Amino acid sequence: MPAWLTLGTVADVCGIAGFVFSVLIWKMAGKLKAQISVYRRQQKDIVLNLRAQRDCILLDNIYTIGVRSELRTELYGLLKSYDALLSLGEKWRIRQALGMLSKKKPEEVDREVLCAHLDYIIARFRKKEVAP
Repeated sequence: MPAWLTLGTVADVCGIAGFVFSVLIWKMAGKLKAQISVYRRQQKDIVLNLRAQRDCILLDNIYTIGVRSELRTELYGLLKSYDALLSLGEKWRIRQALGMLSKKKPEEVDREVLCAHLDYIIARFRKKEVAP
C-alpha cells in the first residue's frame, strides 16, 4: 500500500475523531453552564439545609432515621444535580458521608467524622463558581 494512501487514511480518522471530540466538549460545556446557573440560584439553600442537618447531629445530638434520610436525600441530590461541577475528591467526600449515613447500625457511625465530611461539603458549596 502506498505511503500517501496510509497517510490519507490516518488523516481522515484523525479528522473524524477531532469532530466527535469537539461535539462532546460542546455538549459538556452546555451542561456545565446549566449546572452553574442552577447552582447559583440554589447555593444559599443548599448551605442552609446542610448546616441545619449537621447541627441536628452535632449540637442537638439528634440522629434519627428521619434526619439521616433527609441528609441522604440532600447529598444524593447534590451528586445528581452538580455532577459536572464537583471534582472526584468532592464526590468521594459525599459518597463517604452517604456510606456512613447508610449503615444499618447508626450507633456504629463516628458522628465527628461524619460532621467533618459535612463541614467540607458545606465549605465547598459556599464557594463561588466562575462561569467558563
